[in-house]
Amino acid sequence: MAPAASRHRADRTAPPRERTGARLALWIAVAALVVVVRLATGELEPLPWERARDVVTLSTSVFLEAFPFVVLGVALSALLRAWADDSLVRPLIDARPWLRRLAVSVLGAVIPVCECGNVPLARGLLARGLPVPDVIAFTLAAPLIAPVTILTTAQAFGWTSPILLIRVIGGFAVAHVVAALVARWGAPPPPAAPADGGTAPRIGAVDGLPAPLVAVDGAHPAGAGAWRRALTFFSREIPALVPALAGGSLVAGLIQVCVGRDALTDLGSSPVASVIAGMVLAFVVSVCSTVDAFFILALGSAFLPGGIVSFLVFGAMIDIKMLALLRTTFTTRVVACTAIGAAGASLLLGLVVNLVMTR
Repeated sequence: MAPAASRHRADRTAPPRERTGARLALWIAVAALVVVVRLATGELEPLPWERARDVVTLSTSVFLEAFPFVVLGVALSALLRAWADDSLVRPLIDARPWLRRLAVSVLGAVIPVCECGNVPLARGLLARGLPVPDVIAFTLAAPLIAPVTILTTAQAFGWTSPILLIRVIGGFAVAHVVAALVARWGAPPPPAAPADGGTAPRIGAVDGLPAPLVAVDGAHPAGAGAWRRALTFFSREIPALVPALAGGSLVAGLIQVCVGRDALTDLGSSPVASVIAGMVLAFVVSVCSTVDAFFILALGSAFLPGGIVSFLVFGAMIDIKMLALLRTTFTTRVVACTAIGAAGASLLLGLVVNLVMTR
């Protein structure tokens, strides 16, 4: 009797393949039954699988919208790191901080990428030795003064609209305010050059940036071809950025499903709440800065001008997927200082716009 009982216990503790197959078939049957019931009765509330489908759809749309710009940004960054000589960057490094930040941030006017594509470029600028606050100024200002962003904003609101002027000039000012805050509280000072005249260590080595950012520039000997170096940079940067973009897109999709837009647009008629709602909406939907003007234009009747400005300025700097991308390049302290500073400055800008334009 004992061997039989032992055999019976063994059968219960280690289910055979048939038992696993039966459980799988049961789950499939239950799922099929739920689908049939849902199709037969249209009055039932949306089921979890439908919400999951919405999450997948929204996350995929955010990812596909930003992915081409990330690839373009990585490609431009690879070209910068492979061909740009340190002598081209040294005059900027030796210039006064405010002048250097101004010059670096204006680069966005000739770079055809959105805020996501600017992160790879920021990594390239850091690898060339530019200080963290200057690169933050570029990262935040570039998407607002990019030609594509200006064109789409003008198409949505008109060339004579004050919204366009406030977005470009006000957003540029916000970017430099945030860069100054990062220089004061977020980032350590750049490393000094050694006394023997050698090369100063990279900013990344001091600021705790990801290892690939620091190591990749030394991956080839001096005689290696520039194209080979560019391809190496490209192949090493893509795996560092795309997973962060995918994760940020997934979180954006989840929050969009869980947070209804109606709850935010209902606040659009209040001078203060409209600004906050615009910023929260921009953070949640994570729409690209090249097309966000058309998105908020569809909701323009529900928002005061300050809410629209806060959406256009803050959303081009900080959103869910952007936080994930920034964390691949900067420390948590720098990212937190950047996000808090951008939120505070955008809030102030929106409140001033409401105060002036709604009198």
